[in-house]
Amino acid sequence: MQMDAMNRWLEAARKLPGTGQGRHFPEEMRADAVRLATARVKAGARKVEVCQQLGISTKTMRDWEKRPVRRKRGALVPVRVVTELPPPVRLYMGRGHAELTLEQLAELLWRVR
Repeated sequence: MQMDAMNRWLEAARKLPGTGQGRHFPEEMRADAVRLATARVKAGARKVEVCQQLGISTKTMRDWEKRPVRRKRGALVPVRVVTELPPPVRLYMGRGHAELTLEQLAELLWRVR
């Protein structure tokens, strides 16, 4: 199964424009290559051999392993809904202070930007 995935990856890589250092791999292909290499290394292959089979340098693979996968613009992300209001923000000004709600603080910051 890993070899089928590697062959599909290599076929897709051949269709990319450019060669060598000028070739730009889409984010998905980079993530696939990292998954393939990780699985092959766990199965006992040497990383340098896997990289040679993929046609990329070990440095490139290290860079891809370190790079987090970016989310596409407009992607949905998980959020946590908070029902309780945060406590007022206390601003100290000289000898006095003012307590502002989050909305009041946002308004103040918007006005002074």
